[in-house]
Amino acid sequence: MLKYFDNCKTEKSITKRYRELAKKYHPDKATSEFEQNKFTEIMKEVNAEHQEVLVLLKHRAFDTVETKSKEGRKHYAPTEKSNFMRGFTSLFALTNAQKKELAEQGKNIVNTLIDSLVQNNLKK
Repeated sequence: MLKYFDNCKTEKSITKRYRELAKKYHPDKATSEFEQNKFTEIMKEVNAEHQEVLVLLKHRAFDTVETKSKEGRKHYAPTEKSNFMRGFTSLFALTNAQKKELAEQGKNIVNTLIDSLVQNNLKK
């Protein structure tokens, strides 16, 4: 679930929202050390989510279809995501601990594969 870019579906809206957040939460805008620390943490979250949203946009997770309402106004409705995209976007809903565990599992798998390749090459 997106916290800062929830309703942003285009690159233009993402950029606009990012600039709004940066103006509001940039650490240089802080009036106290406490506020500066708070703004620094918020901007770390904003920057991380900004990168995630750009990846989602790049992979067309926000594809929309243009339709017209009864009044003749344009309306953009999301298209059905593929199973791959649902799985891919669900990665962003993981907690930091879950992401860390998943990364560790990936490292273990790669190390196991490397060990197997080395052993097979030594046998030849």
